[in-house]
Amino acid sequence: DITPVGPESQLRQDGVRIGIFMNICDVHVNRSPCDAMVERIEHCRGVFLDARNPAASERNESATIHMMHVHNGLEHPVVVRQVAGLIARRIVTDLSEGQDISRGQRIGMIKFGSRLEVLVPRGLVGRVCVRHRQRVRAGLTVLLTTPDVGETGRE
Repeated sequence: DITPVGPESQLRQDGVRIGIFMNICDVHVNRSPCDAMVERIEHCRGVFLDARNPAASERNESATIHMMHVHNGLEHPVVVRQVAGLIARRIVTDLSEGQDISRGQRIGMIKFGSRLEVLVPRGLVGRVCVRHRQRVRAGLTVLLTTPDVGETGRE
C-alpha cells in the first residue's frame, strides 16, 4: 500500500509510507532503501495478525529502524518497520545503532509471511515509482525517486 502519513507517524512529519506484504513463499530478506546512519532500533512486542490486515501495522510484533539520510547536504529521517505476520514469529534486524549503511544493503529479515514499511518524509519524495499490488524485489525495485533524481532512481 502507499499511504500519506503525518506528524503522528513514527516519521514525526508529513511523508509517505510504502507497505510491502511478503507472503509465505517470498524471500523475506530486507534491504536498506537508502544510504543512512542508524539512529535507533525499537523492538515492540505485539500480536500476530495477518500482515495484510490494516491493524497489523500498529498491533503486531515489530522492529522500527530510525535512520538519518543526508540528501543535498540536509538530514532527513527515514523509518523502516519490520512487521511480523500471522505465521511469522521472528524478526531479525542485522544492525546496530550508529552504524552506517548503504542503499541495498541487507538489514535483516522476517521469517515467513510478513510486512515491511518504508516511511519517507515529503521533502525526499519526488515520484513514487511503485503502485498498489505491484510485485517488488528487494534491492532491485525502485520504490521512489527524490525530487531532483531522474527516471533511473539513482542519487
